[in-house]
Amino acid sequence: MRTNRSFTVGVLMPDLTNPLFPPMARGIEAALTPRGYTALLANADGDEVKERHHFDVLLGRQVDGFIVATARRKHPLLEEARKSGVPIVLPNRCTDRTLFPFATTAPACGSRSSICWSEGTATRLLA
Repeated sequence: MRTNRSFTVGVLMPDLTNPLFPPMARGIEAALTPRGYTALLANADGDEVKERHHFDVLLGRQVDGFIVATARRKHPLLEEARKSGVPIVLPNRCTDRTLFPFATTAPACGSRSSICWSEGTATRLLA
């Protein structure tokens, strides 16, 4: 039986060399895999053009949702993503206007807490 789902989630990271993001990516994968989803990870290297390219490619592949770890509070890509109708979760910050579900940790909690966000937000993203 065919569905309209791709069972993929686009994960945009600003810089995988930042020690915060690899554990976050692992937590995302740990939350998605048992639900039958695959994370398609894209690293922007802090480059807006590269980030835009990855977003467009993932959108073209009809991902079921995005997890966007943007480094900016105001981001034109997020507004466009919202207009596309694809669900979006922000794993590391909120925006000035609360348009997206988000999960953050207290800075003192360290990366262990960054892993734990995935269970609840993945459920909201994929619902």
